[in-house]
Amino acid sequence: MEKHVVTAQEAQQRIDKFVRKYLNNTPLSMIYKLFRKKEIRVNDKPVAEDYILKENDEIKIYLPLAKEKFIVEQEYRPIKPNFKIVYEDDNVLVVNKEKGVIVHNAENKSYGTLTDQVITYLVQKGLYDPKKKTFVPAPAHRLDRNTSGLVIYGKNMAALQELNSAFKKQEGLQKIYQVLIVGRVLETGKIELRLQKDAKEKKVRVVNRQGLEALTFYRPLKISEKFSLVEATIKTGRTHQIRAHFAAINHPVVGDKKYGNFQLNSDFKRQFNWENQFLHAHKLIFNNFNDTLKYLNGKIFQAELPNDKKTIIRKIFA
Repeated sequence: MEKHVVTAQEAQQRIDKFVRKYLNNTPLSMIYKLFRKKEIRVNDKPVAEDYILKENDEIKIYLPLAKEKFIVEQEYRPIKPNFKIVYEDDNVLVVNKEKGVIVHNAENKSYGTLTDQVITYLVQKGLYDPKKKTFVPAPAHRLDRNTSGLVIYGKNMAALQELNSAFKKQEGLQKIYQVLIVGRVLETGKIELRLQKDAKEKKVRVVNRQGLEALTFYRPLKISEKFSLVEATIKTGRTHQIRAHFAAINHPVVGDKKYGNFQLNSDFKRQFNWENQFLHAHKLIFNNFNDTLKYLNGKIFQAELPNDKKTIIRKIFA
């Protein structure tokens, strides 16, 4: 028999999802057979698959064979954390990511992602046990490898679920970016163009009817003869949204290799030694949270432009 007491980190998830992670080497058919035979119990009572776990619930799983047949230990390799903490409490961790770092590798093809670094940090502080299989702190959203700025992590299941819901419903969290674009933008505006993924080319396209709704608001911060530094607020979180939207209105992001002006990018690289999209996740604003994270309503978290971007901005807009 396997026995486990639910921690605060693990609470607020369905028991079937918990068991699938706990018995991580077990076929789904076997897991649901255990439910049907009432071999999975909470506080000594059989439960349905959709039971929501609470802190201090005692789970008992009666396995037909030795647990080694059903459970594979998690691999943990520490890696030196290389990020700045913007804010941290018991529920969330807001960090400032450098360009060139992957947030999370879903296919586990590489190690050293921002998430790997965050896990190491939490382990070193005694805030996470790497042997736990049933909850792993995770980012609630992504940034492209070469986009710098704010990323928020949920440190327990309840917080992560609430963050994920806010991003999915496009409410509760406001994301604001600073973007260097080609051309002069003199007024505030909005871009409302549908986007559709092109899996073959690994990019998105602007389409008329198909695809997903995407809405970007922008306002100019600085204007030069050839460039504009703008603040972009996205009301939807589509893949490459800012990059595709500004390219569609003939103001591509400087340095963007997928959607940009390639000749201008080449000239910009020679002049400023810069060759990535000039895009920075500048602010996260919390509002309209009702549950675990409602105490954060009204909070604004900011990450200044990295020094290399600041230097370029000073030269362009001197």
